[in-house]
Amino acid sequence: MSIRASAFVINTYIHIGPLHEIHESGIRECSPSVSTSGVLRKEDKSCMTWLDLQPSRSVLYVKSGIGLIPTELEEGTQERRLMIDWAPQEDVLAHQAICGFLTHSGWNSASDGMVNSRCVREVGKIGLDMKDTCDRSTVEKLVRNLIDNKRKEIMEPMDRGATVARDAVKEGGSSFKATWTG
Repeated sequence: MSIRASAFVINTYIHIGPLHEIHESGIRECSPSVSTSGVLRKEDKSCMTWLDLQPSRSVLYVKSGIGLIPTELEEGTQERRLMIDWAPQEDVLAHQAICGFLTHSGWNSASDGMVNSRCVREVGKIGLDMKDTCDRSTVEKLVRNLIDNKRKEIMEPMDRGATVARDAVKEGGSSFKATWTG
């Protein structure tokens, strides 16, 4: 018995990044097969109405799992928070009410989280790092520091990055050129 190998060449490709801007840019309309959302579950968009009612830069977006939150935290924050099953993350993060995003920074293991967290703080200068200590007082101190002191410092490189991403997908931008002429 012999084994026969086959190779297939597909002429369609998508350049990596900035995928979050492709939807807004019009590239997606020209190529409807390009999916940018990666949504695996139905999004609950009711949170957008709630966010519209919040003051600018006053909401911390926390990516977690419902049911994993301690009962005392759920009960103690009921009047000033909204919890939903699956948020439209890109829309939430782009909303004016959001002042920050709390995440474990992990991919598949604890070591990934540590490396990612350090890169966000030290390389990108777009976040704060818990330095491997995740307790109530550390989280509270970091959130207060973000809201009271570091928000502007962190938002400036974020805004610059957003401008670069938007420019890249505009007609004549590097991602636009690579998509249509690459």
